[in-house]
Parts: sequence; C-alpha cells; structure tokens
Amino acid sequence: MRGGGLLPEAVDAYRAAADHYQQTGNRGKEPHALFNLALALRQAGRFQEAIEPVRGAVSSYREAGNRDEKARSLILLGAVLGCGRINEAITAYRDAAAIRRESGDQRGLHRARRLLRSNEEIKSILDAGRALLDAGQYEEASTVYRWGAFVFRQLGDRHSQAVTSACLGTALRGAGRFDEAIAVLAETAGIFGDLGDADREQETRAELLAAQRDQASV
Repeated sequence: MRGGGLLPEAVDAYRAAADHYQQTGNRGKEPHALFNLALALRQAGRFQEAIEPVRGAVSSYREAGNRDEKARSLILLGAVLGCGRINEAITAYRDAAAIRRESGDQRGLHRARRLLRSNEEIKSILDAGRALLDAGQYEEASTVYRWGAFVFRQLGDRHSQAVTSACLGTALRGAGRFDEAIAVLAETAGIFGDLGDADREQETRAELLAAQRDQASV
C-alpha cells in the first residue's frame, strides 16, 4: 500500500502491526513495524506524528544491540525532526555517523556525514535569519527565509517549510509588506493545521492577526 501511494491505509496497517507486536511482546518485530510506520507518516508529510514511532524504533534497536538498524532509524529520526528541531536532528545524524564509522560501513558513513553537513548548513541559514530578524534587518531576513522555505518545499519537507515560512511572515510584517505577510502566514497556519502541529498553528495565527492589525492601522 505504501508503494502504491495508499498512505493512510499503509499508516493504519503499520500502526496495527506495531500495536500487535507490543501487546504480544514480540520485541524482535515491533521496531521494524515502528520504523515502517514512521516512514509512511513521513511520506505522507506527517512529520510530527512520525517522531514518536521512530524514537521507539531507535530505543528498541538500542536495547537489542542492533547497531545497524539503530543507525538507519537515527537517519530517519533526523529527517522527521527537520528544521523545527534542528539541534536534535543534528544530534541524530551525528550519532548515526558515529555508528557507521565504528562498524566500518563507509557508504553509510558517507551518507550520514552528508546529511549532517546539510543540516548544519540549514542551521546556519536559520541562525543567520534569526540574527537579521533580531537586528531589525527585515528585508535581509525575508530573503534568507524565502530561500529556506523554497529549499524545504523542493525536498518535500512540509513541516520545515512551514517553520521557515512562519519566520518569513514575521520578517515581511517587520518590513511593512503586510499583504505578503498575511498571505504567507495564512498559508503557513493551514500547513501546521494539516500536520497536526497545534502549538505552531496557534502561534502563526496570532502573528497573522498582528499583521492584519498592522495593515489596518496604516
């Protein structure tokens, strides 16, 4: 079903499998089901929902001493954490790289290091945007955040795209570009709603209301 694009059905099937293995005490198969559940959720763009099951897979593989599958799960964990929790994502990729290095898996090590470098670069972009925002350089910050949102859109990472777009909306509001800010924030709040991230949806809607008030006062 996952291969055929029937993602809601695949999610339900993997979740049922994981629940069954947990209830029957099958610790050998449970982490595999959790990993696949997280994979299907990620493919469906439900990154926040994928975090808990993939963390469960990491923990189970750690307890079982299966370092190869633990490293694979850490890679997936880094992917679903995205830029919303970039420091945690970097830690996951760093841990995966350490396991690959110790096992002598050069191909796996290269992939983990590539993902680690990519996320460190993303963190630099986000930090640069935040520094510009804090300094009141709103036009410059909007350029940085717009580029970040575009990159995440291309990668299919909707949650990281939304996190970056929320910052873009704030930067546009600070620059006095209220029409653009309102459009970006409204779209972003909708994405957070679709992804089930209620806290960020609420924060974004509060920023949207502030931008609308600013526009009305001009």
